[in-house]
Amino acid sequence: MKYALIKSGMVKNVVLWDGDGDLFSDYECYEIAEGEEVGSGYAAVKEGGKWAFTAPAIDDATDEQPA
Repeated sequence: MKYALIKSGMVKNVVLWDGDGDLFSDYECYEIAEGEEVGSGYAAVKEGGKWAFTAPAIDDATDEQPA
């Protein structure tokens, strides 16, 4: 199973784990459902016992010009 490790409203990492034990006690753990897109850097908000995730914004603008 895949789990999102959440701390301070941010997904810090995604791990493969059987869910047993207390390996990630410093994090809130969320089991990611099949087909659900959640990754490192996603914002995480828990409302009414359910998690909602928002992908990070991608900035297409860059200060560098191709050579």
